[in-house]
Amino acid sequence: MVSMTVQLFSVGMMHKETGEKIRLQVWAADVDEATNKIVDAIGGPDGQYSWTGSGPLYSNNEVIRKSIWG
Repeated sequence: MVSMTVQLFSVGMMHKETGEKIRLQVWAADVDEATNKIVDAIGGPDGQYSWTGSGPLYSNNEVIRKSIWG
């Protein structure tokens, strides 16, 4: 088994018709992976939501991380 460090990211989405904004959290290796996980899960680029931004989450001024085994 190999250990890998992942970070907790927040990904913002907005409903294309209503303008409702949501923020979802996801564990990922980097911001691109986090964004793609969420966008793909809720319909892809042609879905009902558009991406508004992504970034890491912090606790005590440090990025939230954890090690996973795979």
